[in-house]
Amino acid sequence: EQTIIDADGISGYAIQNFGDGTTIKDLQLINSQHYGFKVSGASNITLTNILVENSAKTGIDLNGVQAATLTNIEVNNTVGGFGLMIGDSDDIAVDDVATSNNSWGGVTVQSYGRYYAGGCDNIDFLGFFNATDAVPFLIEQDPWVGVYSPITNVDIPDQFNFAVYALRSGPDYKQTAYFETLGDAKIHAEGLATTTSFTYTDIVIYNIEETNYYVIENLSIQTAIDELRLAM
Repeated sequence: EQTIIDADGISGYAIQNFGDGTTIKDLQLINSQHYGFKVSGASNITLTNILVENSAKTGIDLNGVQAATLTNIEVNNTVGGFGLMIGDSDDIAVDDVATSNNSWGGVTVQSYGRYYAGGCDNIDFLGFFNATDAVPFLIEQDPWVGVYSPITNVDIPDQFNFAVYALRSGPDYKQTAYFETLGDAKIHAEGLATTTSFTYTDIVIYNIEETNYYVIENLSIQTAIDELRLAM
């Protein structure tokens, strides 16, 4: 049975200030007015049997974390953020995760390097990965003072067969979104190519093996050819 915390009256992060070795389990967090779980600069974190719903920003945010195990995690209906974000963190294991209706996407792994040593390494997804968000899984590199920190050894969940890479101009975010079907990948790419909210360039659709590249209306054939040459 889960303990329920309604964070509707809290203006800041709902749950924060994690010390090394913190364990939280059997908790349902609802109505956070900011981030739900904000775990920063800590190590050996354990979150088990956690449900986050209706959070204003990302439901569970790991930033600068060294070693964490997340088991049976569910995040739904985030208004302005992701379900689960893993940023500039190493040695993270996620065992059974479900996300839905999170505005920016389900699960993301990102590097930045502004607040903590930049880069992510050894990110494992075990058990089931059930994300029904428009963008179920995203890997993103954000530059800090012009430098992109590496993201290495990420275990891409098995059900994802296609990816869409794009550069979001302005902040120059390098984004790779993953999808189960080619149809979903094409829909996402078309949305990036035609949106007026941001400008995306270098958009390319490809299969996980990087053996096939796909071009649709509003995408560049030359970009696909260039990416294929790099993959060979």
